Amino acid sequence: MSDAQLSLILIALCVLAPEPRVIIQSALIIAFCYLTTPIAGQMIARAAIMRGVPFWKKSLSPQENHVSQKRLQSHPRKPTHKSFSLLDI
Repeated sequence: MSDAQLSLILIALCVLAPEPRVIIQSALIIAFCYLTTPIAGQMIARAAIMRGVPFWKKSLSPQENHVSQKRLQSHPRKPTHKSFSLLDI
């Protein structure tokens, strides 16, 4: 469900039940969704790039795709934390 669909459903709820509590909660839900959606999308894309997931072939021109793959190969992913295993104890 997109943010616009959710917003329209919550606005319709506010029209059908015009109580202050419903209106405030709906406004807070809409604001939360519009604020967190871009951040979540960026974090998902960043994680994919760091893992080396190849780009969609049609999203970049062949030259851009070649340059971006070359850049990823020249900067290998560094581990951000030490892995822990129960066998290490």
